[in-house]
Amino acid sequence: MSTSSDNDMRPKVILITGCSYGGIGEALTMQLYRMGHRVFATMRSLSESAVFMPHQTDANVPSLTWLPLDVTDEESIKKCVANLTSMNGGRLDILINNAGIGYSAPLLDADMAQAKKVFDVNYFGVLAVTQAFAPMLIESKGRVVNISSIAEFSPVPWLGVYNSSKAALGMFSDTLRLELQPFGVKVINVLTGGIKSNMNDNNVKAAIGPESFYYPNKTEIERIIRGEVSLKHQTSRELFAAKVAKHILSKNPSAQLLAGEKSTSMWLLSKVGGTIWGLFLPRMFGLKNLKPNVEETMARRDEKEELVRAAAGEPFVPLPHIDPDSSLSWSSEPDSTM
Repeated sequence: MSTSSDNDMRPKVILITGCSYGGIGEALTMQLYRMGHRVFATMRSLSESAVFMPHQTDANVPSLTWLPLDVTDEESIKKCVANLTSMNGGRLDILINNAGIGYSAPLLDADMAQAKKVFDVNYFGVLAVTQAFAPMLIESKGRVVNISSIAEFSPVPWLGVYNSSKAALGMFSDTLRLELQPFGVKVINVLTGGIKSNMNDNNVKAAIGPESFYYPNKTEIERIIRGEVSLKHQTSRELFAAKVAKHILSKNPSAQLLAGEKSTSMWLLSKVGGTIWGLFLPRMFGLKNLKPNVEETMARRDEKEELVRAAAGEPFVPLPHIDPDSSLSWSSEPDSTM
């Protein structure tokens, strides 16, 4: 049996998810294609693939094929496997799980439907696609490359749902690596830092409404959510793609790759310990200057809930609001009864 490790110099067959125009999937597609590999680039809507054509010397070259794939749709995944099998005899050397979405919102304000969608794409989509293509990768002794983020270990405020999905992906990579080791399949986790791409434009960004506990600092927090701070420090997609391609194609790649602006520095900070984040992240992300007014916020929340219930013909009984200075509030004094 011919394997990826047996013939390190031959062109590889690579499938990449999430290759929409302007993202890092596009950059990885073009980098690996130009290096002479057989690339299957996937996206939910193939109509976007036409935008790539000016980047190619020949739009009809057989080394680059576009396939439709929605990582959250079981039937779409099955069709992609069938397409790859019919076009390439079922050979696959490298699977790059790149598809992902972002969501910016305080955790207390997060929309549950949107939060679940983030996990459907960023975690469960990766799991489903990996399961579907695993037989091909085991046959070739290939590689699984998961495009994660430094968000998986840095608790950046207002990105809690996204951070959590990437933390889950990081553990997925570590566990999958052990489970695929007996079959000779390598798993590489790419910890992505700041990359100049269209991801921020495509992210869902929550507005800080009057019912939010963070409403007093609405202007500053929404400025941060829009990316006006993070977008100042980014690596080009082309440099990122070149670094990733070199690493995943090397004979003995390490299990983890740091790539992108501030990826190394943030990783080093994470090794200091959890308390380090509390020293500078609150100042950077609008929490240091937050002056909450809990009483006013609770009144606005009650007002909104009363309107909702009135529209539904239901009675509304507001919950009692506890005075922070009362004996019922949390106290730092030890409980003498314990």
